[in-house]
Amino acid sequence: MGFVVNSSEFFSGTKSWPLVVSLWEFSPEKLLEAGREIKLRNFLDLKRSELKDLVGDGHRDFDDLTNWGADDLFLKRLEKKLKEKEGSEIAFNKKIKKLKEAIPLQAGDGNQQISLEMIENKQFLGGLCFADDSQVSDRKEKFAERIKPTFDENKELRKKGKRLKKMPSFVVLGNPTGTRIGFTEGKQPYRTNRPFENDGSNLFFLMDTRFHKMHTSQCLSGVPPKRGHIVSDLDAKGKMLIMGYSIAHSLAGSVPDQFNQYDMWLPEGTSGQIDKLWDLSCAFMFAQNSCIECEIPKEHPTEDCERAYVVNPLSPNRGTFWQSKILPLVKQTKVETAKKTIDATTSLYSGWQKWCADHPSYRAKANLPIYQHSRNKIPGDGWGIYQIEQEIKLMPDEANLQKLSNSRKEAVKELKAAVVKLISEMGYWGN
Repeated sequence: MGFVVNSSEFFSGTKSWPLVVSLWEFSPEKLLEAGREIKLRNFLDLKRSELKDLVGDGHRDFDDLTNWGADDLFLKRLEKKLKEKEGSEIAFNKKIKKLKEAIPLQAGDGNQQISLEMIENKQFLGGLCFADDSQVSDRKEKFAERIKPTFDENKELRKKGKRLKKMPSFVVLGNPTGTRIGFTEGKQPYRTNRPFENDGSNLFFLMDTRFHKMHTSQCLSGVPPKRGHIVSDLDAKGKMLIMGYSIAHSLAGSVPDQFNQYDMWLPEGTSGQIDKLWDLSCAFMFAQNSCIECEIPKEHPTEDCERAYVVNPLSPNRGTFWQSKILPLVKQTKVETAKKTIDATTSLYSGWQKWCADHPSYRAKANLPIYQHSRNKIPGDGWGIYQIEQEIKLMPDEANLQKLSNSRKEAVKELKAAVVKLISEMGYWGN
């Protein structure tokens, strides 16, 4: 048999996560049944003192697992505790509803095979904008060595009526003449023809629901290349995606190894708990996201494309998604941690707006791909938290901005802890 206890009660000085203890009896005459089911009993609410009672002799080292079951009375003490606590069975991964099955359909742009037209025009970057020298050099080298020779050879084979050679694999991101903008994981813009507007009315998520990759999840102002999801309205799926995003970043770095093979699952609890989680998640998304505001000029990266512009959907000054969908809800929140985070973030935006008005000649100094276009270097009240924070790092003498930035970071840290505590109370690890 086995049981699950709280790690913070078993080990001293650890974070809270489920610790599984399994007990075996050795029988030399019997072969082990490979398909035997081990029922895990729920001891998550046991305190350290109660666990010590199971070990028995107070002189034994409680943290030494070899002492568990070391005397003949251990099983009797265990059976007594099972009756006291009604140690209900935990069905790990049997009743779990995966998060990815409850969020909007994927809307990632995806890599595309380079087209014949792109090969003719030597457009080896696809729709990627503001590429640096190393990116251009790398793509150009692969294009020259793998694609162009085969393409030219096929021209000659076609004239002779012979069988063509298979083109080597070479993929590009987006389309050079795309009218809309997506973003890579490094927040570099690329042109795309995916039918998702960049007018600030949509949220885009790069959402990896695997536990060992959930820290890579991002909230963007344009469609990502993979694992992409779009939220245009706060329906059930949209809300679940936003809550999943906040859970992913709150748990990042604190999840034990045994969950690395799992997909994240849905949080379940009372309506009051879900409402509280929703308020915390909205505040977290507003305070911690990768949305940016930027422009791609006309005739970039090719001559036949128009100017494209991205609005930060979570800007309190311009973002229509924030103003029309989220703000009316969070104004009514009674969750103190959420209010504190929203206020701290709003104060940072206000401080930044005033600072920009007082420094009209300032130009961005942070090393972001978008700043290769001069228009994007002019600070504005629509800039995203990511842009603002990257710039403030380079302003050690701006005490007020530094103070506002630190207040936001502290509020986010407190909010993350509140999310972890809440989902633990909701039985997230015991479903």
